[in-house]
Amino acid sequence: MDLRLKRKKLLGFTTADSLIGLTIITMFGFLYGEVTGVMNQKIMHQEVQMQKARRAYEQKQIKSTNRLFNDRQHR
Repeated sequence: MDLRLKRKKLLGFTTADSLIGLTIITMFGFLYGEVTGVMNQKIMHQEVQMQKARRAYEQKQIKSTNRLFNDRQHR
């Protein structure tokens, strides 16, 4: 009789432990997915910002180069 109770308690403990482990793994999986998504969004936003800054810089350089070229032609 005592052996049967131990088996039931052990089965209950194993089930509870498995559910706790599964819950923890699931929570970390969701957390990883959310963090990865936020990081990718920030990276995409920063890339767009960098492209805008690069275009502005290149346009400024083109204007400067054109101004120098035109000044040399008029001399």
